[in-house]
Amino acid sequence: MNRSIVFAAAFTGAMTAAVAGAGAIETYDLGGSALGTPSVVWYKPGGSDAVAVFVRGTDGHMYAQVGDGQGAGWSGWAPIGDLLLKSDPACVATTGALIDCVAVGPDNNVFHIRHNAKSFTWSEWENLGGFATAAPGIARNTDEDGAVMLNVFVSGPQNLLFLNAFDGDDWTDWQNLEVKVGGTLTCTDILVVGAHCYDTSSGSPVQYSDLTRTSGSDILIADWQGQVIGTVSPVVTGEAGDTLYLFANGPGKRLWVKSWHGAFSEWKNLPVAIANASPGCALRPVGGNVWCGIVEDNAVKMIMVEANDL
Repeated sequence: MNRSIVFAAAFTGAMTAAVAGAGAIETYDLGGSALGTPSVVWYKPGGSDAVAVFVRGTDGHMYAQVGDGQGAGWSGWAPIGDLLLKSDPACVATTGALIDCVAVGPDNNVFHIRHNAKSFTWSEWENLGGFATAAPGIARNTDEDGAVMLNVFVSGPQNLLFLNAFDGDDWTDWQNLEVKVGGTLTCTDILVVGAHCYDTSSGSPVQYSDLTRTSGSDILIADWQGQVIGTVSPVVTGEAGDTLYLFANGPGKRLWVKSWHGAFSEWKNLPVAIANASPGCALRPVGGNVWCGIVEDNAVKMIMVEANDL
């Protein structure tokens, strides 16, 4: 696999991966020196499946590491760009060969950067402006003609929800959606045409739905119930984006999952202790194993959960 994300400079800390546990759930210690919650994506460099994990280092820069999706071939950490981040990055595989990331940078502006796995290049960090009061969320969707779009959501002035959308050529600038949120948002696409974002400031995952083609600009609000620690990680799968999983740190400080496919499941306890960490997870559109990243004592750990355990 061509690990096109990796740059020459190494990330501070261990760069060998150790696997722990046996059976359907395995953990891999990637080391490093990170803060907050990782952002994890599946993508296809060179046409082969790979999993990439992005973190904010203790020095404030974004770092990435790539594996083959089966737990082997971890690349070691590499810095991405020179921007000093004020928040964790949020990343999405916009297509199989494109990864887009956003984060809060200087002056509380939101910044964006893009990786092209075909040309093995990163763009520069670009300033999208705005004034973020917490880390942004990012989601991909499609317009009425099937073209891929990006939505970036953030808590802005007066804790109101703001949206900036990218159509492949231009950003719309920030739109006030006139909905109060409590802080950091985690987002994903849903039903291909819109986005779900989650606010856990109340201790329960509150869902904000932006189904742009079916509900106009209205934001629909629902509570997924349950008590969680930190942020949750929403992951969508299926060609129509019609199956949604929500991963969280729940009772017992373990990894929990709840799903929706036309109806809600109950919360399920996965036998993985994650201390006080919030998970960042990813799943391919065609399904399969789930990868979740956590940060414990500043080191990054990856957890692989087989599909039949969900």
